[in-house]
Amino acid sequence: FPASSHEARMLENFVHLVAATNIVIAYSTSDAKADRYMMHYQRYRETLLMLKSDFKSKPNDHYAMHNGDMLKRWGPLPELAEFGGEQINGQLGDILTNQRDCKLVGFS
Repeated sequence: FPASSHEARMLENFVHLVAATNIVIAYSTSDAKADRYMMHYQRYRETLLMLKSDFKSKPNDHYAMHNGDMLKRWGPLPELAEFGGEQINGQLGDILTNQRDCKLVGFS
């Protein structure tokens, strides 16, 4: 398909989203990768608006714009998210349910 076609713009949009996602979910990072993430995510947002001019941003779209700074300050983001999630999984796994689907004691 021609480079100026709607399909080509959709493909470009998707490629930028995938590239940004691959950077933000990686277990290693650098300032250069954080900058590359921001470039891809900004291009994803720009091309999305070209494809769908009435697109309304969601809170996650705003939060994702902070990922570049977070990568630079805190390092790989999956490690931050996994610790809290694993802690909660451990706490939930300790609840005795006797293998029944019922209301948990103290919750209604």
